[in-house]
Amino acid sequence: LGADDGYGVAYMLAILDADDILLPGGLEALYRQAERHGLDWIKGGFVCQEADTGQRYTTLYSTLSCVNALQRRRVLRFDQLPARLLNVPDVPWNGLYRRTFLEEHRIRFNHLRCVNDHSFYIACLLHARRLMVTRRAVACYRVGRANSLVGGKAAHFEDQLESCRIVRGLCRETSPDLTRQIMRQELNGLLGWYERLLPQAADPEALEAALSGFLRELDEDEVGAAFVRSFSYGASYFRLRYGTEPPQRPPAPLRALRCWQEHGLRYTWEKLHTHGGKTWEE
Repeated sequence: LGADDGYGVAYMLAILDADDILLPGGLEALYRQAERHGLDWIKGGFVCQEADTGQRYTTLYSTLSCVNALQRRRVLRFDQLPARLLNVPDVPWNGLYRRTFLEEHRIRFNHLRCVNDHSFYIACLLHARRLMVTRRAVACYRVGRANSLVGGKAAHFEDQLESCRIVRGLCRETSPDLTRQIMRQELNGLLGWYERLLPQAADPEALEAALSGFLRELDEDEVGAAFVRSFSYGASYFRLRYGTEPPQRPPAPLRALRCWQEHGLRYTWEKLHTHGGKTWEE
């Protein structure tokens, strides 16, 4: 996509997986916003579609509920809203990216299996001076496919660990506070995938050994000792790293407050009162 912005032709790049589809008018809406505000990149929402039934629905994640209505009207930088922006979907196909921005900062996809786009999003966050987030649905994401890349994550968990190392490298010139928030999100995602993948792993002992070795190398100052005592996957973390039970977690009201700070009020409310917050389309 390109248009004359007064400084020559401004090209924006869109990315799409072969098994997903773009929704009518989505990219055009994002491009108008990018052109109007001179953005480095902009992200929209997406719709999920069950592969076997064709049923479509949205979730709190797919509608980018972590960013509220006022925040969606603003041009942002990562350091202004780090906790919320780290919870925006890291997939590349729900956004537009200014080509010169990607070229200037040498932002590329890595070659890891099943996780080659995560570090792309972190690099975009770190380098962008002008970004926006909108709920406008851009793409339809097919879920429940037997040959999905997600199904290969258990077989290639080492790539998840390598992705975390790549992200750590991207933080070399980042402030300590932002680095800590990024690495907390990395650790949270890593343990979350571990617990999700363990039941289907062909070699659970190898998976556990790989993650245990990685965690023992981790400098806890990168995430903060208080974080590992209180985050959702603390039981797995302490068992794999120290071989011990975790300390007692903070009380539920404090955990709810932290959830609200990172994910927003709607997400926190749904998690407290529903089973995941799935909203089916009529």
